[in-house]
Amino acid sequence: MQTAEPTPSSAGCGAADRAGFWIKAIKAGALAIMVTALAACSATTRPDPEHYQRVRQQVLDAHAAGLSDAAPVEMRFVQQKLAAAELAMQHGDHRQAETLLKDIEVELETARLRARVNRLNRALEAAKRRNAQAEQQLNELQEALHE
Repeated sequence: MQTAEPTPSSAGCGAADRAGFWIKAIKAGALAIMVTALAACSATTRPDPEHYQRVRQQVLDAHAAGLSDAAPVEMRFVQQKLAAAELAMQHGDHRQAETLLKDIEVELETARLRARVNRLNRALEAAKRRNAQAEQQLNELQEALHE
């Protein structure tokens, strides 16, 4: 009579062996995923040179349009971030450069809005002055009628 050799499934420790196998497989898979994620995170892609040129041109146009006078604080941020983006590109930190270029676009929009608010505030103040003058003239005319 032939006796069957014990198999991992029929042996008492077979379940533990299978669990150990699956734990090792999961650990190997997790390690592969982490390595892949780390490689993807560390990959540096160059920012689009056209993006840099567009942003740089937008900055020059903003200066030419007088935004440096209308929104000096915002434009100072723009200049600082443009210099930092250029430096980041020179040092190969392309992710930082791209982030700064996007920040510059936001700062430029903020500067444009600030300039518009300032322009509207000046127009409002001028309208208030005209209104005050008109009220004064109206009061003078009413007083003259009552005399």
